[in-house]
Amino acid sequence: MASQWIARSIPNYNNLVVNLQDILETALKMQSRRTKKVASRIDLSQFGWTDIHTDQFNNLKHAISQAVELAYPNQDMIQCVYCDASNHASSGIVTQFPPDDLNKPLHDQRHQPLRFLVTDLMALN
Repeated sequence: MASQWIARSIPNYNNLVVNLQDILETALKMQSRRTKKVASRIDLSQFGWTDIHTDQFNNLKHAISQAVELAYPNQDMIQCVYCDASNHASSGIVTQFPPDDLNKPLHDQRHQPLRFLVTDLMALN
């Protein structure tokens, strides 16, 4: 997908694009070559494009416009990894926060995102 370059800055990226990836994959399987030029000429309505796909595409555009700014790793901060999974994807986030926040409740810690990790479980089949 053309939005893959920013996937690490968008929380829940795989959930946003799962239906878009599925329809594109279906359409590309019917083509002789898998290039951007070939993909740009595909009429996705012939492969089942619905309002769900339109909504997901619009949600993706919005997510790109709201992408999270990633921090640079800082050795003086504490790094954390959080993860989650669904039937479609697994994801995680790596953050850092100041040591002064260690004994504060999680919601009061000043986490800075370092990276979002996403895996499309459907693609592993």
